[in-house]
Amino acid sequence: MNSADFNARETLFWELAQQFLAEPGVTQGTMMGYPCLRADGAFFACVERTTGHLIVKLPAHRVQQAGRHRRGTALRAQRPQL
Repeated sequence: MNSADFNARETLFWELAQQFLAEPGVTQGTMMGYPCLRADGAFFACVERTTGHLIVKLPAHRVQQAGRHRRGTALRAQRPQL
């Protein structure tokens, strides 16, 4: 993805985010150094820097539903090995 495409996606994300930022407890923050939206301190949405894909945290049943309808890809958080 070129930088113009990414910038356009990130701009759209923040334009859409404005309605969420008006809600109590929703703030702009960072996750691993990347800008994101947080609800009561917990991450819930961002734009992935490499692909420009939208990443959202959903309950497990919604992830399964989206997968059945081929409307997304489930990501598994991996814990670092110490």
